[in-house]
Amino acid sequence: LLTAQVTGEILNLGKNGPELDLAFDLESGRVNALAEHYGYPLPVDGRAAARGALLGKPGQIRLRAESLSFKGDLISFDALGELWLPRAGSTSTRLEFNAATEDAEALLAVLGYRIPVIHAARGQGILLESSGAYSVEELQFTAEGPALTVSANGAVTRLGLDPEIDLSVSAVGDDVVEIVRKLDLDLDLDFGLDLDLDLDFDLDLDLDFDLDPDLHLQQAQQYFGQSTHLFMQAVPFLPVSYTHLTLPTNREV
Repeated sequence: LLTAQVTGEILNLGKNGPELDLAFDLESGRVNALAEHYGYPLPVDGRAAARGALLGKPGQIRLRAESLSFKGDLISFDALGELWLPRAGSTSTRLEFNAATEDAEALLAVLGYRIPVIHAARGQGILLESSGAYSVEELQFTAEGPALTVSANGAVTRLGLDPEIDLSVSAVGDDVVEIVRKLDLDLDLDFGLDLDLDLDFDLDLDLDFDLDPDLHLQQAQQYFGQSTHLFMQAVPFLPVSYTHLTLPTNREV
């Protein structure tokens, strides 16, 4: 399940030690089986490799990840960075990462979600952790499908707690009716005409999930009118403050 190679030195084995200067190279061709062996089953499988160094002495331990990679059927991932262990119960992490999938629909289905309008997706950012508090900074994300293209950049903080999202999002859709149909949204778009609706919008999201989930719709309607219903029903979970939203529509009869 796992091959490992470790080289280097362990110094000062007395009461002030040990002091580590070790290089490691790890590889697994069956990540899911390895994770299950330790009680952490994963929803995807593939090959993983890690190369880096373990340095320092108690109270000053540093794990330097020169290369972390995962390659599976549904997703690929690579990262580099460092993990600090300054004292017991305290950690600090900084990882620069890239992730990509060519079949986002299948990947999301494995995770229990259904978004059939997205096929390929890519993301990159910096994962930060301090004593169990996680955030992602400099996040850049793109997703593409036959009828919809979405891009976003910004930051997500307090991951695993009450996440706060601060993202600028752009989306372009060639056919709103087809997107709504694929998402099985309960929207009344039957106007008795053959319509070709285009969607093109930009907005800034500043989300705090402690907010009243109904408040954002009332505020958005004050600014943008009843056309907001279309967008808000398509994205029903966002308590969001809007800075820019346009919904140009082209109709062909």
